[in-house]
Amino acid sequence: MLIAGVLLAQVSAEVLPPSPAGARLEVREGPPAVAQCPKYGWEFPFAFEGWAGLGGEPELRFRVYAQSQKAAPIAKSATRMLLRMWEMSKVRIRFDHPLMYYSLVEVFLCDGGDAGGEQGTFHYPNGRATNGIYIYHLDSFKDPVERAREIAHEYGHAILPNTRGFESPEEFGNGYLGEKLFLFWLADSVSRGQLTTEDTMGADLSSWVARHAKPLADAVWLNGPDEAALASKGQRALDAFIGLHLYFWEAFPGALGRGMKLVGGPRASDLLKGLLFAVDELGDWEVYVPERFRGKEIWLPVAGWKVGGGSVVGRKGAWAKVRPGAGKLEVRKPD
Repeated sequence: MLIAGVLLAQVSAEVLPPSPAGARLEVREGPPAVAQCPKYGWEFPFAFEGWAGLGGEPELRFRVYAQSQKAAPIAKSATRMLLRMWEMSKVRIRFDHPLMYYSLVEVFLCDGGDAGGEQGTFHYPNGRATNGIYIYHLDSFKDPVERAREIAHEYGHAILPNTRGFESPEEFGNGYLGEKLFLFWLADSVSRGQLTTEDTMGADLSSWVARHAKPLADAVWLNGPDEAALASKGQRALDAFIGLHLYFWEAFPGALGRGMKLVGGPRASDLLKGLLFAVDELGDWEVYVPERFRGKEIWLPVAGWKVGGGSVVGRKGAWAKVRPGAGKLEVRKPD
């Protein structure tokens, strides 16, 4: 169909199977083709939209564009994974797309350019600003895991808080946080049968997460936070920063999003205080220690608190080394 010189495809919607969060997620075909993308003016004649809603009608959250017909299935698959990541961010940590961009993220899958990606604010010729992601030289991403990682990385820049001050590998930490946090969540949901690899661009993420994400969380579980690393600026700081997020999600899932909002500054070293404030707000809570720590002593920010189901065997500032029992730990504020 041709309307005002713009080619439109017939619109069809694929409603994704519901997850435990209950969001309504739809992948729709055929938004208007882009005459030119905002940064380069390149044409993207193939596109998909991602619509999402929690407790109401779905709203537009994504447009994902491809330059070639062979890349169109990848664009559709990416739209599905992006919707799943949006749902996890919205439900688990209460972060949504910025309203200043009409809650929309636009993704451009490019045939050319140097392999890699970027995220930023880009402006169309009419002045409209967009929260945009470019993935370059799409053919270079042959491995589905690497393709999913790159999408998650750039989406982290688009939706997560903009922690800065790192000297390497990037100045801003939310991209690497995005790839590890979102892939951690996706892999876990697939292992529980809540999602399938159709939601991860066909990638089996379990091995990648075991190698690149869980060790960062494990370092906090087994040693407590590395405050010296958080105060530095290189890879060690970034690993400690990401590890804290993953640890707090496993230990205190109800506190992670709140803690990310209570961070008092833009540096990695500001993170820990915000997370501890959020845990303190919880009052009494239960900790389900992951199975991989069975028989090991772990660290929790509960020094001076009552811990049921385990015994406190050491202390370090606000943190306590705990020997868990067979079941969950019950943490209570002192009288």
